[in-house]
Amino acid sequence: MIPRIVKAVAPPESKKQLLLSPYSIVDVPMKSRLNKTCADCGVYALKHLECLLLGLSLTLVDDEIMQGCRQKIALDNGRLHKIPC
Repeated sequence: MIPRIVKAVAPPESKKQLLLSPYSIVDVPMKSRLNKTCADCGVYALKHLECLLLGLSLTLVDDEIMQGCRQKIALDNGRLHKIPC
């Protein structure tokens, strides 16, 4: 499903190069009991994707930084809504 989403939102010049071929799923070891507040799952998902895309260690993501990450994401989203189309 993710490759189809990426292809759907890609610029027209990139769509021809994107393949929808099968990909493998890799199990990544995680710390136990992440997301103790049960309210930051979206933030955790975004931070995990960010780490994976940037080649950073997933050990950087933990409950200690989630409140700040949530605030930064909210601020960034607020700025995006003010950009005229």
